[in-house]
Amino acid sequence: MRQLSSFVDVAPDSDFSIYNLPYGVFSVDGNKPRVGVAIGDYVLDLSVLEEQGLITVKGGPVFCSSSLNKFIATGRAQWRELRHRLQELLSADNPELRDNTALREQALVLQEQVQMH
Repeated sequence: MRQLSSFVDVAPDSDFSIYNLPYGVFSVDGNKPRVGVAIGDYVLDLSVLEEQGLITVKGGPVFCSSSLNKFIATGRAQWRELRHRLQELLSADNPELRDNTALREQALVLQEQVQMH
């Protein structure tokens, strides 16, 4: 198995590496809650990636939501496919998100700036 590394700085003792991308619902500054995954000290806003067409889920859009219910309902195959795609987008070898400064600034939010729901 190929060793994965992320372009996002992740402390060696972090619980949120490229191998562990936990889903959650968050908001920033009281705005509408939406779905993201933790990576290092950041939350990756999946609603932004979905809106920009970098990720898709059957029956979407599902990530501009205040719950994970629509995504959970898509089933295990979709969950696996999305996890693989997120690891691909966060990979140090993939320029899609890494080299798109404007998109990165919109999609990656410091955890200290979010409220988890």
